Formats: sequence, structure tokens, C-alpha cells
Amino acid sequence: MPKGIEQVLVSKQSAARSQLESAIWLWFNEGDPVSVHALAVAAHEIFNALISKAKDKPAYLQEWLGDKSKGRQQRVRAAQNFFKHGARDLNEKVSLPTIDAEVFMMDGVSCAELLGKPSALTQLYAQRFLYEHPTLITEDALPVFAKNAEVHQLVNSSRSEFFRKLFPTFVARYSTPRA
Repeated sequence: MPKGIEQVLVSKQSAARSQLESAIWLWFNEGDPVSVHALAVAAHEIFNALISKAKDKPAYLQEWLGDKSKGRQQRVRAAQNFFKHGARDLNEKVSLPTIDAEVFMMDGVSCAELLGKPSALTQLYAQRFLYEHPTLITEDALPVFAKNAEVHQLVNSSRSEFFRKLFPTFVARYSTPRA
């Protein structure tokens, strides 16, 4: 927070985008998995509400989870509830599958795209996520995915190196020139 700024006006959409981009930045920089998860889930909750209102149906991940068993739904929400409800389970521990945060972030990226222009950071995350999970690439996404030659050259790099080398390219590609 810049010094001298005592209050900011925040919309639901800007809060969700901010939380999502903070989670992604931490993820690329191999930051704290609890913070990544908490930010990703918080962003996704807002995005789901916005998408549900705009499209009259939930975000894809919520729709997918709705078709799963109650046990699966509880497992996905276990860490989220553990982090959110401070007074409960004070002597317990929770398993935190890091893939859950990654999936919440990826669905958050999809929601953000439905609600407006994608950012360089969200697009870079989507590319890296698909490289780490290639079985999730859909047929219609293959042509777009295949044309990113600079991404292919860094497939075996660490997340932080991938970010450092490609983020400037994505900023140039996805930033809107100022008038």
C-alpha cells in the first residue's frame, strides 16, 4: 500500500482480479501455498457470484464440483474452511493439495476472461498451468497453445524463471496502449 493512501474504493470484480493476480504472482514465485490457496479461493468465490449473476449459471469449477460426490466436495473445501474459520479445530491440521489452488486459479482466469479483458499475468499463468497439466488442453485450445513458441522453449524451466523470462513478452502482448 503506498504511503498516504488511507482508503480505496474496491468493486467485487476488482477485488477478485486483485486476489487472483496476487495468488498467481505468489505461485510463480514459489510463495506460501496457504496464501496462494486462500487468495485463489477468495477470488473464485467472487468470480463465481459474478458469473452466476451475469450468465445465470455457476462458474465451470462450481458446476463440475456440483456433479461430484459429497465427499469429494468436502475434500476440496476442507482447506478453505480450515483457513477461514479461525476458532474451529485449533489443534487440528489439514491436508493441502496444491493442485486445488491451481485449479481454482485456472477457473478464476476463465471467469476473469468472461468478465473482461485478460491480463498479461493471467494469460501467462494459463499457459504455464497447461504445460504442467497437458491432459487438460482441449481440442479447440490446441492451435492457440501451439503457436506460443517462446513458451515451448521454457517448458522445463522453474516457475520463477518462466515468469521472469516471459512476463515482459506477455505484458507487451496483452497490455492496452494508453491514449
